[in-house]
Amino acid sequence: MTECYVIGHRGNTMQMTHFVSPTDILLAFALQQMEETRQPIAQFAEALTENYLAMTPEGRRACPLEEIPVDGTVDDFFAIKRKNALVTDRWLKRNVKLPLEILDAWVATLEGKYRDGCLAALLKVHGMLAVPNDISADAASLGATMHSTADMFVHLAAIIADGKVDAHDRERIKQARLAMRQLAGQLAGWELEFAKVDEAQQARG
Repeated sequence: MTECYVIGHRGNTMQMTHFVSPTDILLAFALQQMEETRQPIAQFAEALTENYLAMTPEGRRACPLEEIPVDGTVDDFFAIKRKNALVTDRWLKRNVKLPLEILDAWVATLEGKYRDGCLAALLKVHGMLAVPNDISADAASLGATMHSTADMFVHLAAIIADGKVDAHDRERIKQARLAMRQLAGQLAGWELEFAKVDEAQQARG
């Protein structure tokens, strides 16, 4: 799972135009990832199960995701994989409420921009930014920031393509906001890197 710094915005209050629960956010990014990458539910469920079992002590596991026994038969292997996929499918379809206990494993199962976007959306509710702690002043970080910037402008260009912003742009606006939050977190990471230079200079006197 990507570790992040958390930076709070000024003020402790937020104006919410509508209620968005953590469950809404987790499900939305999982569904987006599977749709855009064509990831099968079974594959997502397998990774989710691995993350959940690795991150949750055996005595604390309450989610119905089962580990495949080492000495199990081939039938056991496929039966448990099908069961885990069915459980995950029920969560995704909201037939069964997604338990809060699965949050960390769920986020860890998201990939790349979907994980970053999910973390940004979860923390935005509290007026905070998610800043990856692996940001450093190198070519890789610059490339990631440039990619996020390009994504943002692509979404903004699509929104104003018809010369106005209206209800027809709601889906594009959602994507633009996601790109903006990702970029904001990355830029905050650069600020942290710059601050380290200032602190080092001040320490030297």
